[in-house]
Amino acid sequence: MRKLLLGSILALSGVVAAEAAERPTIAQSGRPLDDNATYYITYKCSTTDLGRYLWSQRGFGSYSAATHVFAITPEGNLSGSSFNATTANPIDPKIVFAVETNRGVMADSVSGCDGSLIAKGSDHPNLAYFLKFRRQTVPSAFATAFALAKDVIAPIYKVVRGHPIAEKDKENIEAINDVVKSYNEYLALFTAEESTVKSIPLKVGRTTLRTSVSKVTVDVQKIDSFLTSSVPFRSNYAKLVNFNHQFSATNLQSSCFTAKKALADQGFRSPDDAAFILYKEMDGEAFKGKKELIDCLGVNGLAPAVLKNRRLFPPYIPEDWLITEEDIKKHTEKPPEDLTPKILSQVNQLAYLLGRSGAQGQIIPADQGRLAQMTTSEIQINDNTAELVLTTPGTPIENINPTTSGTPAGQVQALLAAGFKKFGCFSATKPYPALRGELDGADVMMLAQQKVPGTAETRAVGLRLFFDGEKLKSIDLTNAWIEDLRGLSPRCTL
Repeated sequence: MRKLLLGSILALSGVVAAEAAERPTIAQSGRPLDDNATYYITYKCSTTDLGRYLWSQRGFGSYSAATHVFAITPEGNLSGSSFNATTANPIDPKIVFAVETNRGVMADSVSGCDGSLIAKGSDHPNLAYFLKFRRQTVPSAFATAFALAKDVIAPIYKVVRGHPIAEKDKENIEAINDVVKSYNEYLALFTAEESTVKSIPLKVGRTTLRTSVSKVTVDVQKIDSFLTSSVPFRSNYAKLVNFNHQFSATNLQSSCFTAKKALADQGFRSPDDAAFILYKEMDGEAFKGKKELIDCLGVNGLAPAVLKNRRLFPPYIPEDWLITEEDIKKHTEKPPEDLTPKILSQVNQLAYLLGRSGAQGQIIPADQGRLAQMTTSEIQINDNTAELVLTTPGTPIENINPTTSGTPAGQVQALLAAGFKKFGCFSATKPYPALRGELDGADVMMLAQQKVPGTAETRAVGLRLFFDGEKLKSIDLTNAWIEDLRGLSPRCTL
């Protein structure tokens, strides 16, 4: 939406001499516009009997040409020069027809002037108009100048006063300057001092501007939601909406907040409209996927409006780019809590507890309660070592059982009885590929020092710890990954 209403200027040609009794008349109905509301404004014009109009006015003076221009603008106090196009006050003029007589030859050109725009009530849109005419003979190039002006002003202007020019619009600047120049040169042909300039505030409903040969009709209706109304908002989006916002990939939340505020400032306060416009503009490096789209819209902000009106978005927005309820669900699901910090804290306490017990040769009674808090009611130990380190040497093969289950205190006592004395050098497995946590599902690996039975030597044994939530449920004894763990723990002496 144009902050300045992009003053849709339309020109019609009529002839009014300074002494002529005819003045344009205005008929209007409806209530004044509400500053807090947003309006859809349409305009159209029609003409009759142009060929005879200049001749009918010859009794009031010698006029060779005339033009009648009107605009929808926020300007209340106007002069004839107000209608000159400048880049500081951009307009989108449309010349509907011109009339001139040169050596008794009448020339006119007629085209339609239907158009529309969106305006806030606080913009105070006015219907402004003037009548201009020329006494001198029109130059031989008049028809060419008129045709040029009429042709080049067709593009919709992208420059809005008070708004920075978006990068993608800079290529239009040269063309816009050409439009301004041609339009001003055309108006400069009408140099007679006599003119009529007037402006009247628009109201809800219809405003009609009439001369004896023309009629301009302006209709104003309040719109709460353009997207869900009968207004051709989506199909005329490029003409009705001028919203150029640069989204930042490095500060997406902030730039999205700014975009939403800018839309509200332009009068798009309905979540339906804001969601559609924002979706149309969300492209570029800042939006790599639906996660960024949802982050920008807001799960509890504009995203629900997209889901509600999803059927209205295609084909203006690709179907595969639209968010779904499933996308929202995935976005809002809380990821499983990372228990690694809590588990490592438990393992640290377990290492101290086992170390104290190893020094005493048995579990300290005072530690049994704490051990029970850190473990499930039963612990399973799987001896995967080549030496079967938990098995007493000389045990008949039929009595060897590498897997045992029992109470936490009983299983710790079994480790102590097998000569396990020191415990430490532990690490979570999953963050470190060398420890191969994905292979067996172990959460933590710890080292223990075991006295080799019948000798004075000791050896390192790996303990692969498995947790159920925060509680230790099983231990695998292994010869593998010991050096890998030592590499992660430079101070490890086990």
